[in-house]
Amino acid sequence: MRSGDLESIHVLGEEDEAVRDYLRSRDSLRLDLGRNRQRLMKFLLRTCPKT
Repeated sequence: MRSGDLESIHVLGEEDEAVRDYLRSRDSLRLDLGRNRQRLMKFLLRTCPKT
């Protein structure tokens, strides 16, 4: 191979991976909370009489 064809990569350490997993989990929970809140509001609008 010619010089310069390869690029270096960064391998995450254990702490970096733990932070990455935490952030992904937090984002997933945030999205789930929004979806469930929307689902609850739709249910309440369908089933509860307006006052």
